[in-house]
This record gives sequence, C-alpha cells and structure tokens, in this order.
Amino acid sequence: MLRNKLAIPAAAIVVLGTAAGVGKQATPVRAAATADSYSGSIAITDYQFPVLTGAGGNTTASVADAEVAGALFDSPLGIDASGNFFPDLASVVPSTKNGGIAQQGGDEILTVNLKADQYWSDGKTIQSQDYVLPLLMDFAPEVNSTNPYDKIKTVTFNGNNMVIHYNGIYAPALSYGMPGTPNLTGPLPLHYMQAKYKETVPAELLGSFDQAKVLAYYKSAAYKGSALQKFVNAWLADAYISPDDVFSGPYKLSEWTPSQRIVMVPNTYYKALAPDPKHPRPAKIQFVLVSSDAPTLVQDMAASSTYQQIDKAEDFALTDLATLNKSKYQVLVPQALQYEHLEFNIAAPANRATADIRVRQAMAYAIDKQTYIQALFPDLKDWKSIALTSPLPSVSPWSINPKLPANQYDLAKARSLIAAAGFANSPTASGSHLLLNFYTTGSSFRIRSSQLLQRFWAQIGVAIKIHIVPAYGSNGNGLFDSYQDGGILSRHRFEVTEFAFQTSVDPDQASQNIDPINIGSASAPSGNNYDQIRDPALLAVFTKARNTLDDAQRKTFYADYQTQMITKNYNISLFNRPNIMVVKGTIGNFQPNVTQAGSEWNAYQWWNDPTGSQKVAS
Repeated sequence: MLRNKLAIPAAAIVVLGTAAGVGKQATPVRAAATADSYSGSIAITDYQFPVLTGAGGNTTASVADAEVAGALFDSPLGIDASGNFFPDLASVVPSTKNGGIAQQGGDEILTVNLKADQYWSDGKTIQSQDYVLPLLMDFAPEVNSTNPYDKIKTVTFNGNNMVIHYNGIYAPALSYGMPGTPNLTGPLPLHYMQAKYKETVPAELLGSFDQAKVLAYYKSAAYKGSALQKFVNAWLADAYISPDDVFSGPYKLSEWTPSQRIVMVPNTYYKALAPDPKHPRPAKIQFVLVSSDAPTLVQDMAASSTYQQIDKAEDFALTDLATLNKSKYQVLVPQALQYEHLEFNIAAPANRATADIRVRQAMAYAIDKQTYIQALFPDLKDWKSIALTSPLPSVSPWSINPKLPANQYDLAKARSLIAAAGFANSPTASGSHLLLNFYTTGSSFRIRSSQLLQRFWAQIGVAIKIHIVPAYGSNGNGLFDSYQDGGILSRHRFEVTEFAFQTSVDPDQASQNIDPINIGSASAPSGNNYDQIRDPALLAVFTKARNTLDDAQRKTFYADYQTQMITKNYNISLFNRPNIMVVKGTIGNFQPNVTQAGSEWNAYQWWNDPTGSQKVAS
C-alpha cells in the first residue's frame, strides 16, 4: 500500500490532464468528431481495481483510481513526464516573465488565460462557474478541505482570463494553489450535477469566488437545509462512476462494472489538446481485472494469455522484478516522487523515548543502508540507485540527495547516542533496555524490512515489537484508518512506523505533515501530522519559501528543510519507490510520469500499434 500522506482535497484526484474554456451554456458550436478519427483498443490492469473516478465527493487516492482519472479529466495546467508544467486548458503557463504572475499591494495576482470554447463530454460548454464550483465544495462545512484554497481571496473572470487574487504571496500557486491545478480538481460540470442531484446552487455564489462571502453564507442560518447543502451532501455521496456522468478529458465512460471492467471511449467534443498528428486516438481504453491479488498478478504477467490481452500493467514492487523480467513485457523501473520511510512519534509522555532526538539519531545511524537494500531486493543491480537520505526523492528538482552520502551507517556513533540518552546500548549491556512498538502493513517486503530493522537496532540495545496491520481495517486496527475509526497513525498509537510517501512536484504541501494544527484529534480528525511535530523553526522554512517568488531562494529554504529533517530525524528516508510497470510496445507515445499525474497524463496523445514496436526508451 502506497500511502499518500499529503493532504488531498476532497475533489483532488480528478486533476490529471487539462481542458477548459469560458463560454455561455448553449448548444455546442462544434460538432462531435467522426468515428473514423479513432482506431484500435488498449487494455491496462492493476491488482487494485479502481473504486472511483474522483469527480464526486466520495473519493480515494489510490494509484488505480488515478490511472482511470488521467484519461477522463482535464485542468488548466498539466505535468509532463519530467515534472514540468505545460499549458493544457490554459493557453500558456503563467510566469513572472509573461505577466501571468504579478504582485499587487503585497498580494500575488495569478492570471490564467483559458482556451476558449472547450466542451464537456455531453457537448455543453465549460464555463467560468464550473471553476468556481469546486471551491464552493471544498469550503462547505461538510467537506472543510480548505488548505491551500484558503490562500485565495477572490477568483474573478475577465473574458477568457481567470484572475486569482491571493492573500499575500503564495509561491506554490501553480502546483496546488489555484482552481484546476494538477493537485486540485479541474472544473466540475455544474449543469450536469444540478440535474443529477436535483438541486440548484445559488447563482450569486457562482459568478465569481469571494472567500469572505462564501464563508459568511456557510455560517448563516440560510445554509442549513438549503439547496446548496443538499447539493453538497449529494456530491459527497457520489462515486461518479456512471456512464451517464460527464467528463472534460479526452475520454468518457461507457462501462463501469465494479471489480471486473471499465471501458472508456473518446469524448468526441474534446479539443483541448491535439492527438498525435500521424495517428488516431484509440477507439477504446479498457481497465481489465486480471487478478486482485498483487503476487498473483505478478505471476500472471508471464502467461501468454495475459500478454495477448493486456497492453500495460503497473503498481509493481521492487521484489517483483525477478518474476517480471521473465515475462515478454518490457519492464520499466522509472524513479518516482514516492519513497519508503520511517516515522517517529515524538510526543513526550514519560514512556515515549522517541521524543528524545538522541534516540532517533541513534536509530538512523544504526541502519546499514547497503546491507538493508541488498537484503530486501537481491535482484536490484545497484543499491545506490534507490538509496535515499533526504525526505525528497532524487528526481525532485528540490532534492539534495545527490549531495548526500547514500549510507550514514555508524554503529559507534549510534551506541554513543543511545548511552547518552540513558539506555543500554547493546543487547548484553546493563541498564534500561528500550522497547518500542513498530507498526507497518503486511506487504512481504515490509515484513522483511521490519525484521532487518529489528536486527540493526538490536545491535544498539533497542528492541522493537513488530505489529503487522492492514492499511485499512475494522475496529480501528488499520494503519491509515481515520481518527473517527481509531486509526493507528491518526490516533498516534505507535512509536515507530513504516510506510510510503508520495510527494508533490512542489515541496510546500509537505508543510501539512509538520504543522501542529494538523495533529490528529477530535477537533482535527483529518490531521496528518502523525508524529505530533511541534517545531517552529522547521515550519518557518515553509513560511519563508511560500512568501517569495524567487526560485533560487526557495531552493535554499527547501535545502534547509531537508537538512533539518535529516538532523532531527523525525523521519528516516529509506529508499525510492520506483513506479514499476510493464508494457508490450502497443501504446504509441507512452511516457511514464514521475509525478502524481500518473502514466495516463498524455492519454490524449496515445495511439495503438498492434505490431508492438513502440518500446519505451529507458
């Protein structure tokens, strides 16, 4: 289970791709494309079957959900295979050089020029109110997913320009600080959702967005029992997986049979991005369930029947490489913005030794990364290719990993620190022996990882009690269960834990993981500061980076963030989690994406090659 700890807004997963425009709701002026504009079929699979598309309020953030969403939804800016922005729904990427990013009275003004005459899959024009709607949803008290939307004062429209006025400078605005960016939702089809939910959103809230006005309305007596409240609740209950649903991307649904098959066919009104000039788009993209068991799917990839049926499969682990390499598929191991790590609960009751920085540092120095990675993944050719020290993966443009030693193993230093903290520093030493509760999920490599860590830490007198738990479970025994459900992380019921991070292109969102206001509690049930970090100096780094538009300065601040995390050891970075996938050369223009955008980021440009000659450069 890959855990995306970064705070994901309620409507977030829909944001892969791009497309929009501002216009009047009317019969489309553009006819649908003809059937001969499309050709061939592509089939993909994953051991996780998608649960939701993400446009409804009932969302998840799984890898499989994103695989489908990438072809169905569009937003103003896309993120390409290397993690760079490109204009999609927007005509250009806003910058200080082109005037799209400017300062006014100490505030940031972001102007996004939207492509005109863009259409939903039912042929209706995408309008400015469709951009306002997601903001209304996230500020609703039933949702309350306002970070980082709360940086926005107003959103207004001037012709095809969407003008966002921020409260102060908000440097990461392009990443997730404006409506429709790659980590927030794109536009939502107001006309369709009002018809579907049989409720009407007040027109006075849709012409533009004014945070003060919206918050005042939600706090007023007029909201309770109103059409908008009923609309919000209907949206929160909506999985948005019906073939009748309306989409903005290059494809739309024609079938969603849970745990069996999803079929996507072209959105014939789509024109935000052009297809490959020499090839038609696929006439069909299918998500087919081969196996819902991860180890079984790995074995199935070697079967001839699977090779004949499936063009691409992903979400594999490093432990799967030996088996995957025996298949006919091309195996891709691209680095990604995701990594395995350890976290310490650093709250300070008398029995929680992890509150002591010396204990955390000792446990970091006690891990021999080379031995650890080679034992976990014997089929990996180079252990250094995935070893990490910094909390930002090496493929991040902000990472300082290339400047750091891959292995910080120092047993003598580890023992000295444990002794200084007042604990016995070897299995046979006299004194108080430290015992910590270690929680992780049941993946085979995590079980092996916990055993290896147990041996490393035993050398310095630290014992761990290993708890293998489900990612999500019943009776509050799931690692990632909500605070209301008694989740282990949310309720801070651990001393040490292991899971994976999926990070964003811009490091700013990581601030939510160390901000004290996000410490899980009854009043902050969605808080994801699991470690209970209260560190003003660390939080100040993000504040400074957020308030400058100078990227050179921001790199300095984020280098400071990484250095502080390494020395204070709230987390221990272990290794990169490549997004391992297999392809058979039948998908033209297939380009794995290092970011959360997913490998379907450019589905608008895919084409089908039945000869299988489209191998991916590695």
